[in-house]
Amino acid sequence: MLPINLDAAKLPIALVGDGKRAARRLELLVEAGALRVSRVPPDGDFSGYRIVYIADFDEDRSREIAARARAAGALVNVEDVTELCDFHTPALIRRGDLTVTVATGGRAPGLAGALAAYLGKMFGAAGRSASACWKPSAAIGARRAWTIARSAKRPRANWIRRAGCRPCRRPPPSPQTPRLRI
Repeated sequence: MLPINLDAAKLPIALVGDGKRAARRLELLVEAGALRVSRVPPDGDFSGYRIVYIADFDEDRSREIAARARAAGALVNVEDVTELCDFHTPALIRRGDLTVTVATGGRAPGLAGALAAYLGKMFGAAGRSASACWKPSAAIGARRAWTIARSAKRPRANWIRRAGCRPCRRPPPSPQTPRLRI
């Protein structure tokens, strides 16, 4: 997988499906600032679309729709069918201009969601910007305000460690704060 961020406002995006999963994808696209999202019927024309989301169909029908979308030159994401996807949409946290994503390549979406929820708590309530949650201390400077620490005992467990940050609205975490175990 190659992680990239796309400007959804500049891309023509098709959404195929009309159930709960398709509604969730539409909400995600609107939050991302997508301006050119079209609901396309399953037997519709996919020419001109760069990205196609397919949701709420059985695997055989999804496979047929995905093949037609690819033939038209679009990248395809089929909800909950990893092998039919050209890309995966990661779990994400948005705080103003800050976007943090967690991805597992479609293999463990529950884990990605749990990690995103955990990280979301670190940055405060939704709707607040990252700068409203933490202000770096003047002594250490903004570029060194956050560091990534890796434990030698558990090399797979990464966490963000505060380094010289001064919280603006909440006290610093205590040493007894439970850490997420992976």
